[in-house]
Amino acid sequence: MTRNQSIPSVNSGKRHSCLVFLFRTDRIGGSERRAGEVASLLRSRGTEVIAVNVSSGNSAASQFFKKHFTTLHPEKSVTSALKRCSQINANAVVTYGMRMTLPARALSVLGIISGSLYNARNGLDMNWPTWWHALDRATQAGNKFLANSQAVKEHLIAHGIAAKRIHVLPPALPDEWFSTLTPRTKRPLRIAMIGNHRPEKNQVLGVRAFLSSRIRAELIIYTDSAEWLPSELARWEIPELARVQAITNHTMEPSDYDEVDVVLHTSLSESVPRVLLEAASRGCRIIATDVGSTDSVLQGTVHRLLSPEPSMDEVTQALLDIAPSAPLDAPERVRITNSWTLTAYSCAFLDNVLRNREAPSPC
Repeated sequence: MTRNQSIPSVNSGKRHSCLVFLFRTDRIGGSERRAGEVASLLRSRGTEVIAVNVSSGNSAASQFFKKHFTTLHPEKSVTSALKRCSQINANAVVTYGMRMTLPARALSVLGIISGSLYNARNGLDMNWPTWWHALDRATQAGNKFLANSQAVKEHLIAHGIAAKRIHVLPPALPDEWFSTLTPRTKRPLRIAMIGNHRPEKNQVLGVRAFLSSRIRAELIIYTDSAEWLPSELARWEIPELARVQAITNHTMEPSDYDEVDVVLHTSLSESVPRVLLEAASRGCRIIATDVGSTDSVLQGTVHRLLSPEPSMDEVTQALLDIAPSAPLDAPERVRITNSWTLTAYSCAFLDNVLRNREAPSPC
């Protein structure tokens, strides 16, 4: 489906009015942003979209959910969250994370939670122990899975999840990401690493490769926590005219990417990194590991694909190769087109989740 093709109607057939999302997070990652954006669009089309989130308090995630969902129910524990969910007469419930999903499956089988149950799987579960996969496999009855790429579907099947239970809904971005680019200010080459700080994101490798390259540029790390950065920088002699800084808890907007020349993404485990979709929509140069469905979904716009587990030398060389040609003004930037709009995505989501049908193909 292209941007100019017709979008399936969400108002045809039986009307469904309530969808519940079950979260357990303080952070805002790609999955949370995707859910929030879809919730906003579904709200505008008459669906009540409720978030139930187990959180430590007034977290960034809770503030985000308040903005995008019809209602947010903040809860202190998984038990209270599931009790809250059981009180809502929902057409469907979407769970995030196994600590929320496993008990929800049990309550769904017992008829305590109403509506169809879906488990959103937007990653490759790199850090899961074997027994987690065994539990997932053993309790899959009555549960459907929402995968955001073919790579996730294949991963689930490899771990014993029945293919008929898995529905693939491709990633999408709101139209604002395809708006006119803002002019680049005059400044040094700017490289960005974007993502929450987790071991599989491999951010330390990116910092080390940047410092090793000794290129004249600034590296900005947009992340949720940068406590690790000062000790890492202390190990290096910072090259002249190089600068490294971290910006924490900042939600990236299109204009932020317009000031970025290169996005460096050294993650070891991804399905479809949202940050790379955003970067490609704004015409940034991209250096990324060849993991999950990254290359196929990004339509060949990754300028340098790294091996799935790159060495520091490999990343350093990629930076050295791309740096001379990276500073591009707005008219020179090559951008992806949005072949799967957020509007189409939300309609597919309704078809899939609320009507229990396979979503239409985005191609």
